[in-house]
Amino acid sequence: SGNYYNQGEIRKKELEQSCFLLGIPPSGVTVIDHRDLPDNPAVEWDTQLLAAFVLKHVEANNINLVVTFDAGGVSGHANHISLYTALRYRV
Repeated sequence: SGNYYNQGEIRKKELEQSCFLLGIPPSGVTVIDHRDLPDNPAVEWDTQLLAAFVLKHVEANNINLVVTFDAGGVSGHANHISLYTALRYRV
C-alpha cells in the first residue's frame, strides 16, 4: 500500500486519483496489503505470489492492458522490479 514511509493512505489516494484520470472506477482498483509483499525498497517480492494476485485482478476486471514499471523500477526499487518481473512471468 506504499506505507514504507508511513504514507500508505496518501499513496492509495494518489492511485485512486490516477485511475480516475484514466477512466478506471474505484471498483476497478485493488490495493494489496499482504505480509509477504511488504512495501520496502530493498525487498524482492515472490514472483509467483504477486503474479497470482495481479492475474486474479486482471481476469476479474476483464483488463486488456497493464502498465507497470520497466525492468529497473524507479531508482532500482526492488518492489517495482518485482512487479515488472511478475507481470513478465504470468500476465
